[in-house]
Amino acid sequence: LAMRYGKPRLSSVLKKMLGEVDELTVVPLYPQYASSTTGTALEAIFEVLKTQWNIPSLRIIKPFYDQTWYL
Repeated sequence: LAMRYGKPRLSSVLKKMLGEVDELTVVPLYPQYASSTTGTALEAIFEVLKTQWNIPSLRIIKPFYDQTWYL
């Protein structure tokens, strides 16, 4: 639904969704974890969430570089 560096911006989409959802599932589309990619995307999400009074449940899908469906 949103991109870290492109449009639609992650922060603007997340702010629109926050009043409408009870649970938020984050699927970083980087297959492996790196602080420069997945880490900064998660940091951007946490920056928006920390400004909110009510925060939905948050689930983050783990890296999937070693999953057979991906390989």
